[in-house]
Amino acid sequence: MPMREMIKKNRLIGGIICFLLCIQGSPASGADVLTIKREERPEMQEIIYTVDDGQGMISVTVYLSEINQGLLHLRSESSATISEQSWLFGQVLIKVFKEWPISNFTTMFIGRLDQFYGPENTVLSSRLVKIAYDSELWNATNGAPATGHANQTVFRLIQQSSIFSELNDVFHSFKSELVISGVEKVLVSRPDREKDRKMLETLNIPVTARLPFDGLIWFKIIPVS
Repeated sequence: MPMREMIKKNRLIGGIICFLLCIQGSPASGADVLTIKREERPEMQEIIYTVDDGQGMISVTVYLSEINQGLLHLRSESSATISEQSWLFGQVLIKVFKEWPISNFTTMFIGRLDQFYGPENTVLSSRLVKIAYDSELWNATNGAPATGHANQTVFRLIQQSSIFSELNDVFHSFKSELVISGVEKVLVSRPDREKDRKMLETLNIPVTARLPFDGLIWFKIIPVS
């Protein structure tokens, strides 16, 4: 099967799985009723949709100001697994898109990569670190790109990978795709940080390696047929 067709097939399967999760119920709670709160903040010109399944809060913010029109901001303080959080984000987005058609949105912001699935979850950081370590685009000894700026290099690393596959699967269920559009304020691991050392040890990477593990992440939301 040609690579392009294989990618399309995998994306379709991922979208179907996410859709089925959204209509069948939570993988963690089965038929439990999920309460999604809607809070209007006129002074901030935003509406925040939140859900708390007992493991922490997940939210989606819709902005009403002209300057932020078309922007979604996804946040998580949850300790749930990525699959559970994907389901929760899907449920919140169903509520959002019932009120605001997905075609209204062109941009999504998730804040810092290393905190997106909760402050204790290092899965996304670990994926970025591993990709950077294996890539010629990044010099792990110097802790800097082989050429160019760190933000641009991490942008390329993410662009060439599937770091955000679970999140993309959520949007596939809404006939949309996330395309990386911006990376800012990249942070690089340091040997003197215990959290960084533990992550590198888990990945069987020398603790002296200096690799990108975090940054502010922006996406475009692209409709797909």
